[in-house]
Amino acid sequence: MCEGIQTDTLVLVSTKCTVLEELNLAWCGVSEGCLQRLFPDGSDTLQQLNISGGRTLQTDTVTQLTQRLPNLTVLDISDCSELGLAVLASVALNCVKLEQLSLSRVYGITMTDLLNQLDQFPCLTYLDLFPAKNGSGMSSKQFTERMSEQFPHIHLDKNPLSHISRPCNSLRVGKGISVLWEKILYS
Repeated sequence: MCEGIQTDTLVLVSTKCTVLEELNLAWCGVSEGCLQRLFPDGSDTLQQLNISGGRTLQTDTVTQLTQRLPNLTVLDISDCSELGLAVLASVALNCVKLEQLSLSRVYGITMTDLLNQLDQFPCLTYLDLFPAKNGSGMSSKQFTERMSEQFPHIHLDKNPLSHISRPCNSLRVGKGISVLWEKILYS
């Protein structure tokens, strides 16, 4: 939710931070042009990306970006309301290691679309859809039952908030110890 992020600055981060593992640009108002310029030479280290809140984000931009990030294991494209079924095929093709996909409020993808496309994601174990759009005459209960039958290895709606590059300093391990970005810090 940062405002005023400059494209050139983000491009610098994406090219100079050569061991960057997580990037959260959720609700930053980053333009299509900016996203298209990120990671121009690709990144083997980036594993988690959150670009949720890109209300005008198009499939072509997601395709171009994910082509340059072959090791993504977590992708959050929630609230990208212009995306539709084509983005699933693109992400499946480019992100073969994807374990978690968040599509909350991506209304261009129906429950039926998901059931027909999820077999393209062999590593997927978490799928977040709060709330899912039906568009198929199927109730949420029916969808959940079909998901359990067809994809028993995929956990549905277990992560209500993105954890990508998000500090978790409220988690206490012991006195003087906290967890921040999955690292144990001692005070």
